[in-house]
Amino acid sequence: SSAVRLSDANTNGAVAGPHGLRGSDSRVTVDILQLDGTAAEQGSRRAALDSAIAQLQHPLPDFVLIPEGWFTASVAPEMDEAGIVAHYQHLAKSGGIILGGTYLASESGGPMRSNLVLVSANGTVLLQYEKPLGNASHPTCGSQFRSVDVPLRDSTAPLRVGLLLGTDHLFMESARVLMVQGARLVLHAMAESPSRLDETLLFWEQRDNGFDLAVSNYAANGGSSGLPGEDCF
Repeated sequence: SSAVRLSDANTNGAVAGPHGLRGSDSRVTVDILQLDGTAAEQGSRRAALDSAIAQLQHPLPDFVLIPEGWFTASVAPEMDEAGIVAHYQHLAKSGGIILGGTYLASESGGPMRSNLVLVSANGTVLLQYEKPLGNASHPTCGSQFRSVDVPLRDSTAPLRVGLLLGTDHLFMESARVLMVQGARLVLHAMAESPSRLDETLLFWEQRDNGFDLAVSNYAANGGSSGLPGEDCF
């Protein structure tokens, strides 16, 4: 389908494609895959993600970010934590992209934890961030905020990238720690349609800390416009 240029100010002129948003500046391009979160079966989710990656528009983006909790780790073959990470490594390497992949996992039936793993275009795990799973009613904040220098395809200088998940934006120290570490781009995977308060906090997060911000979300959350990307930034 032809790209649609959204008028919503939240997109800052980003272009909507078949699966979400593409935003770019003079140095880096980020694709946000706004996947349909209604499919519960993990095999269906795997097939949907593989298809979306295969249909990325050319020229390929530097980064691809998906919503929080796309997979849920289990004891099934290839769907435990190691298997999920290995699949993200395969997708990144075969697609020639830097991939922000997400999954949920628990240890010995304990509380569910949310994970965001950043994989380079050669399949190397650059950074993994884990925190307690939260939601709007019970927000949670991570404690191990980290960033990493990421080599880019068309640049001799690496870009320092930080990771956030879910309700981290409700705890302003999360973004401030990444700013102190020198992050220039922050990838923030969410799983709930942000309220107007959330949107305000996310923009404060970006503005006050001087980094570029990409926020992913699910298409199933809907939106008044019906266009992809209303809940992506």
